[in-house]
Amino acid sequence: KRFIKSLCGLMLTLKLYDQNKSRNIEFKNVTYTRDDREKFGNIIPLNVTSIGEKCFNWCSYLSSITIPLGVTSFSDWCFSGCSSLSSMIIPSSVTSIGYQCFSYCNSLKSITIPPSVTSIDNYCFYGCDSLSSVTIPSTVSSIGNHCFGFCSSLSSVTIPSNVTSIKDSCFYGCSSLKSITIPLSVKTIDCKCFSKCSSLSSVFIPSSVKSIGAFCFSYCSKLSSVVIPSNVTSIGDYCFYECNNLSSVTITSNVTLAGSYCFPSNTIVQHCY
Repeated sequence: KRFIKSLCGLMLTLKLYDQNKSRNIEFKNVTYTRDDREKFGNIIPLNVTSIGEKCFNWCSYLSSITIPLGVTSFSDWCFSGCSSLSSMIIPSSVTSIGYQCFSYCNSLKSITIPPSVTSIDNYCFYGCDSLSSVTIPSTVSSIGNHCFGFCSSLSSVTIPSNVTSIKDSCFYGCSSLKSITIPLSVKTIDCKCFSKCSSLSSVFIPSSVKSIGAFCFSYCSKLSSVVIPSNVTSIGDYCFYECNNLSSVTITSNVTLAGSYCFPSNTIVQHCY
């Protein structure tokens, strides 16, 4: 008899893989699901290519985990609520990190995202209040809404040069954030992006930026001065609201729309023509 091994491109769980592995079929896509974890445990087998939705969701006892090199995606809520998870090595095979993937991982101190990743989904690291260091590769072109919201230990961030928009509430409540590097690729800074970054004392807005959203820098109590570049045409409502240490703002005549209560009443607004 001749046995011919066939390739199956369908996604299946580890449980189904286990039931069919003797059928001389090579399965290319194997997802480790929450049910799989409850049956097989926390050690992810080497043949797994995807970590399923909510697989380790709220595993508060999980302090460390090894991800096999073949894994290409972390699904939504994958490690959300793993409050004891202190470290994570994301392998170079991973290309996708899902919605709220690491949200509320309160013990996570640092993370390095590999160059294989091109986007980070909404709320990905939301509420990771011990996260003090994050390395984002130049391959990333999109960082989602609320991605680093309430990462209260994060002190500095360099945004990759492929990112064109800093989205809503991306760094909201990052109370330890002292410096931020915004690249020339960024065209819009959306609403509440740096709101309540109470340690942010200075920010350089590059000339590529065209609009700054509502409440963008609100409650940045240490921000002392800002220069709005000439390409900016609109500044949203309450943009610098309650920035009580903001003594001067320099803007150009190109700003055709400055929202309500945009600047604190004690701020000197200097117009450059």
